Amino acid sequence: MSKKKKPTGKTIRIETMTDLANAATAENYERLLADLRGWLVSCVYTKVLHGPFQHAAMEWTDDGENTITGQHVTFINNPKQR
Repeated sequence: MSKKKKPTGKTIRIETMTDLANAATAENYERLLADLRGWLVSCVYTKVLHGPFQHAAMEWTDDGENTITGQHVTFINNPKQR
């Protein structure tokens, strides 16, 4: 892979595997993986508390901070959204 570049600060909404694949580049995939892991762990704990998702998405900002910019979920059998 090419040299690592600094984070761009760009925010991308990821709703599908295609969105995820399109968000990844040779320069940012390691930062994206780290943030995706954090989002997925959060989803697991949220699902344990509230049940399965009907829809889940994340907003990812290429900022190098390993934080979740946005988590959007709708639950099956639960009208509340988080």
